Amino acid sequence: MTYEVRCACGKPQRVSGADAGGRVTCECGQTVEVPPLHELRAAAGQSAGLAPAVRIEALLLAGRLPGTRACAACFEDTDDVAKVRADLERAAEVEDDKPSEQLASGCLFGLFTNLLQRRSAEERHERGPGGTKRIGRDVSFELPLPVCAACRPKLLAPGALPAALGTVPEYAELLKCYPRAALALL
Repeated sequence: MTYEVRCACGKPQRVSGADAGGRVTCECGQTVEVPPLHELRAAAGQSAGLAPAVRIEALLLAGRLPGTRACAACFEDTDDVAKVRADLERAAEVEDDKPSEQLASGCLFGLFTNLLQRRSAEERHERGPGGTKRIGRDVSFELPLPVCAACRPKLLAPGALPAALGTVPEYAELLKCYPRAALALL
């Protein structure tokens, strides 16, 4: 499949998935950056096939601002960017089997007592002295949000931050997947 990217001179360039993330040279001599494959697919109306959190992480690691330069509140072009902390998911600490219970049950099995004692010591080391273990993982981002200096205070109003993030398509999709995300203006 071929995709189209535009040179700064305005000429369309035909690229393939193999060109994704690389560079091509236009007839005018300028170098054209080719977006990652998921962005090429999204621009062509195809399913990107990646979870929103993965796509956003890739954009952030590449130093690219998702979306547009339009202020998320007044929609005027701006170079100002606010950072929004989005805590999407937190790992849970759960109580694990207590080592003393494992030792007591080990006594019932005679020969396996020593093995269970060693296993208990290893688990305490891996899981911590409290006998807890982590289930899941923390998922959070510092999301760059285009917002002009005049509109920044408006983001402190209740409900304003999710609404502003919703103006950036990538963030809207992320919040749809994580409706209970904790958001904070940094």
